[in-house]
Formats: sequence, structure tokens, C-alpha cells
Amino acid sequence: MIRILFSLIAFSSIFFLNWWLFIIILIIGTFLFRKFYEGLFFAFIFDSIYALENPEHFYLKFWVTIIFVIALTVIERLKKYLRFYPGNV
Repeated sequence: MIRILFSLIAFSSIFFLNWWLFIIILIIGTFLFRKFYEGLFFAFIFDSIYALENPEHFYLKFWVTIIFVIALTVIERLKKYLRFYPGNV
């Protein structure tokens, strides 16, 4: 139930919050829940709506999605070494 509520908050943050708050919410969700793959879906939606192909960014449109994939991979591996993470107690 908490994961569904958090997913609704993350989805609504796409439309109502700044981009940096949206990314912070995704990273918090990655720490709180195991395999937060719906965050990848939300990042893809965010990039599909707001991103532009810009020559300054190497004509790459999906920056938030790429950053979230990297963050998801790093955080999932880092969770194994965190003392406060519930799966390691």
C-alpha cells in the first residue's frame, strides 16, 4: 500500500513539481523500496514530455532516464553494504 501511494506521489510530481524535486523523489523511492523499476517508467514519461533534443546535450533526449538507470544500479548494489538498510539486519 505504501509503495502504491509513493508511486502516485512520484507520478504526480512529474506534472506539479520542479525537475530536481522529481529526481529527488525517484532517488528516495530507490532507497525505500527494492527494485523500484516504476521509477524508470516515470523517468521515461518525464523525458518524453519535457525533454528536447539539444546540441549542447549531444542531441540526447532521455537524460533523466539514463541518470536514473545509473542511480538505480549503483543504489541497488550499495544497499548490500548499508548497515541501516532493513534487508541487511
